[in-house]
Amino acid sequence: MFTGLFRHNVSILIERVHTLTNVSEKTLWGNAAYTCSATYDLLRECSDSEAVQVDYQTLLQQPHSPVMPARNPLYNLMRRETLNEPGLPHEIEVRSTCCLYAFIPPYITKCSNCPLLKPNERIAMLKAELAEVT
Repeated sequence: MFTGLFRHNVSILIERVHTLTNVSEKTLWGNAAYTCSATYDLLRECSDSEAVQVDYQTLLQQPHSPVMPARNPLYNLMRRETLNEPGLPHEIEVRSTCCLYAFIPPYITKCSNCPLLKPNERIAMLKAELAEVT
C-alpha cells in the first residue's frame, strides 16, 4: 500500500507542486514527513503494536526504504530534541526544514517544531501553547 501511495501519488504530487511553485522538494517532503510523523503519533496513542513502530521506522528513519522509488526523501527530515524543562514533554519532534507557514501572509508566527526557532524560543512557545490549553 505504501509503495503505491508514495511512488505513484505523493512523489508525483511533490514533483508537480515543486515545478509549479518553485518551492524546494526538500521543503515539500519535509511537510510530508511531518504529516507522517504526526499520523504515527496518533496511531501510537491507539495501539502499542510493533507494526506501528516498524512502519514509522521504514518511512522516516531509513535512508533507503522499500516503499520509495529511490533514496528515501523522508529520511532525516524529522529529529528528536530533548527539552529539560519542567512541565513540558521530555522530547519533541522538530522538523529539519521550515514549512514556510510563517512566511505566508497574514501569518507571522513560526510553528513550535520549526527548525528556525532557537531552543529558548521553542520552550517559550510550547509553554504558551500549554497555558492556552489549560
